[in-house]
Amino acid sequence: MTVEFGLTNPELYRLLLDPARGRQSPAAQAGIRLLAERVHRVALTGRLAVAEEHAVEVIQAAGTGAVLTTLARPVARRDRSLADTMFDAVLQQILTPAEDAGTGALDQAVAEKALAHAVALRAHTAQLSTLSAGERLLMTEWLDRIIEEPGPAPRSVNAERCRVR
Repeated sequence: MTVEFGLTNPELYRLLLDPARGRQSPAAQAGIRLLAERVHRVALTGRLAVAEEHAVEVIQAAGTGAVLTTLARPVARRDRSLADTMFDAVLQQILTPAEDAGTGALDQAVAEKALAHAVALRAHTAQLSTLSAGERLLMTEWLDRIIEEPGPAPRSVNAERCRVR
């Protein structure tokens, strides 16, 4: 999306990249919001391996760098494959490996992993010295809710055994 826009509108793209003006533009902000929404949808699947904000920044930086590098080449030598290669490299860094993609098994696996992680985090909550006593209490309450009343995804027998009573 950004790459195609940048390669199709090189002068406007360079103008938008001016830090003094580009970041404040409603169009640039809308583009970042759209990217953040897409990253959030990936996070909901359990495939995002980094914080959402970091993923957005990495994708944006890679896309921007790929477009600027491509635009620096003579028109006859511009090759979109650089952007595709950068995007593939970014995905390798920000995503977890796909498991049973295209089946309902991924949703089940994500639900089971989330429950297991909640149980493990709950077990370590008392040792989280970076949190205040009140924050630990609140986190404990939230984790107990997650563990006792998991979301709408069906739970397997293994997940059922992980419940804390």
